[in-house]
Amino acid sequence: MTIASPIFSLADPVEIDVPPFVFTRLGESFEGEHVVVLFKPVAGLTVKIDYENPEPLNRYCTMFNIVNNRNTLYGHLFVVDEDKLTIEANRMRIECGDTSDVSYAQQALNNDKTKLIMLRNDPGSLVAILIGAEDKRYLVEDN
Repeated sequence: MTIASPIFSLADPVEIDVPPFVFTRLGESFEGEHVVVLFKPVAGLTVKIDYENPEPLNRYCTMFNIVNNRNTLYGHLFVVDEDKLTIEANRMRIECGDTSDVSYAQQALNNDKTKLIMLRNDPGSLVAILIGAEDKRYLVEDN
């Protein structure tokens, strides 16, 4: 059974009631699977999706900012191809090509207020990790 996302149109204000600092599947839409991660509690607040400034992360995932009326960042909405999506604890992975034995490099984001680290490899796979919950198997420190 498929669950529809409560976000029908990215242009409409929306109430999202999910816990902060957890990647949460909202459901399917005609664009793809909606996944949200919040950095602040928004229960009872109406927020909006900054649909005019999408950030394509790879060919299977686009990120949108979730903001209030003053454009304060509350989190991100990801529109993802569900077949490529894996969510584990405090990270989200979007597979793109062969990911066995491939190094990930940190991907710069247009938003410096995000609380995510984005790692990307050459085939285009992406791992989004909440800052403070970095997984050492993805990170290598230069000496």
